[in-house]
Amino acid sequence: MSGLILLAIIGLFVAVLNFFRKWLFRFFDHRLDTHKIRSVANVIFWVLAFTLPISDDIIGGFQFRELCKNGSMLKIDAEKIKGKTVRVVIDPSNEYVSDTITPIRFSHFSYRDVETNEEYASFSRYYAEAGWLLRSYGMPGSELLTAASSCSPPRFGELHKQYEFSLIN
Repeated sequence: MSGLILLAIIGLFVAVLNFFRKWLFRFFDHRLDTHKIRSVANVIFWVLAFTLPISDDIIGGFQFRELCKNGSMLKIDAEKIKGKTVRVVIDPSNEYVSDTITPIRFSHFSYRDVETNEEYASFSRYYAEAGWLLRSYGMPGSELLTAASSCSPPRFGELHKQYEFSLIN
């Protein structure tokens, strides 16, 4: 049923866009006098019209990739952590990043010594939600259409094995 509703919405969207295209091109009829120019203008119009609803998703993808590139790197002191007993402190947890076009949440993981509270390793994990189109369609927790929606260091759940330390909760 929701697929039929989506098709109806897309059909209505195309009909409204086509009406707007005709109205808009009426003002430019004297400049769009050749078939070639009119064809190029039509292609440009339809490409822009169909990317507009997901433009926040596209921009959010660029913002998300930049955050992942700069913030999700694992920082670890491999010499100090070896053989230690550490706990994971997650602060903040699932906090929204400010000044992004799509909702992006992050959590900062800090691996700390149980006795001294010294930090031996840390990284941030990011998760991006979809743009307004998918969220408004009633798909909470939807992912970006234009990029991977989560990033963290590879195999971060196995750090204790790789760097030979004990992990407690």
